[in-house]
Amino acid sequence: MVNVSDPTKIIAMVPQMPDPVFIDRQYIKGRSYIYIVTALDRMQNESMISDPLRVEVANGRATFEFEP
Repeated sequence: MVNVSDPTKIIAMVPQMPDPVFIDRQYIKGRSYIYIVTALDRMQNESMISDPLRVEVANGRATFEFEP
């Protein structure tokens, strides 16, 4: 499980834009990663965390699945 209380695990803060996108360019082939997302409103209130998304990069392709 991802420790959402540990700020060292924040890998990006995406500014407000019409279609927010994050591309992880620091991945290592053959490893799997778990990503979660939260949002901040204009008063800096943080949302609940999203469902975890597991991504695996192998053979030039990324596969993903939502964690239960």
